[in-house]
Amino acid sequence: MWHDKSYLKKCQELSRIGFKASFEQGTILAREFADLGFEEYCLLSNNRLLSLFTGSITELKQDYKDHHFHVLSTDEALIEIHKRGWDVVSVTTEDQRQWTLTMTLATTLATTLATTLTTQQHFELDKTLKVDGESLSKVILEALLQTFS
Repeated sequence: MWHDKSYLKKCQELSRIGFKASFEQGTILAREFADLGFEEYCLLSNNRLLSLFTGSITELKQDYKDHHFHVLSTDEALIEIHKRGWDVVSVTTEDQRQWTLTMTLATTLATTLATTLTTQQHFELDKTLKVDGESLSKVILEALLQTFS
C-alpha cells in the first residue's frame, strides 16, 4: 500500500525535526527524488530494500541511510506520541470526514518538565493539543509532529 504525498511529506518533516528512522527488518522507509517524487520501500534482511513501486530489491548503502525516512503506521505514531509523554484523551469524527484528536501532556512528564525547565516559566502543566484533519492516520501523524514543537 502506498501512502499519499501529503502523508509522506509529514513523515519527512518528522525526520527533519529529529525523529530517527528505525532500520529494522519490516520497516517502511521512503525517499524523495527531486524529479520523481517519493518512493517507498520495505527494509528486508541484510540491509536490502524492496521497492513497493517496482518490486526491485537493492542494497541500502550506509552512505544513503540519511536520505531515507521512516513512514510510520498509525500504531507506530501512537506509540511515539505516548513515548513523548502525551496521552490521547479523545478522538471524534463528523461523518467520518473530519477527525479531531485531543491529547494532553501526561501528568508525570508535565511535573518533571515543569521542575527541570525552570527557565520556561510559561510552561503549562495541563497542556492540551487538539488536531483536526481529513483522516485519522494524518491527524495522529500531525499530532506527533506537534509534540516536537
